Amino acid sequence: MTGTDRLLTETVPTLLIGGAGAAIFLAVGFPAAVLTGPAAAVSFATLIGLRSHVPTRLRDAVFLVIGVSIGSTVTPDVIATALAWPISLVVLTVTLLLILVIVRSVLMRGFGYDRTTAMLAATPGHLSYVLGLSTDLKADIPSVALVQSVRVLLLTLLVPLLIAFLGGRGLIPSARSWGDFRPLRRPRFRIRLAAGAGFQETQGSSTAASWGDGSVCHRP
Repeated sequence: MTGTDRLLTETVPTLLIGGAGAAIFLAVGFPAAVLTGPAAAVSFATLIGLRSHVPTRLRDAVFLVIGVSIGSTVTPDVIATALAWPISLVVLTVTLLLILVIVRSVLMRGFGYDRTTAMLAATPGHLSYVLGLSTDLKADIPSVALVQSVRVLLLTLLVPLLIAFLGGRGLIPSARSWGDFRPLRRPRFRIRLAAGAGFQETQGSSTAASWGDGSVCHRP
């Protein structure tokens, strides 16, 4: 297959499906729609047989833009706030170690992974770096790639949703920015988390995620 053929049969459909996913998620008011929409749409298309592909140069250019965008958020105020981070970082470190031990044990005992493969599959971190280590350490690369890819996909889809429900702003576009048609503004379309997420409705009070204005509201 030539480069032009791959562009027309794999890259263009991938980009179109990603764009359609972003548009659909924007239409329903899903958090971080331009991130979660394409991820969900392309993942679904791949599962049903589409051969997806993004050129290396395009991917690197997007990574560059994302890196610059993230770096631009580091301001003197952020650095000053970092003085309050040590406790959070300690908790994060302990949590990561527990996750690593627990997930490795589950993969070894429940799925028959060898020790090295289970360790690499359970390690949170940069996907390409972990796959590189897997090659050097002679681990089961397909198994590591499968677990790590599912982890990245779930993080991409669930973290924006959880942040939005927990009060994060800026993840859900304002209705003013793209019209008043918001299907999820209607009560029957509102999504409430189960008790595990801490959102429940009672006769006296309710705390619910309002998708209409992109914020978490409390109704007395």
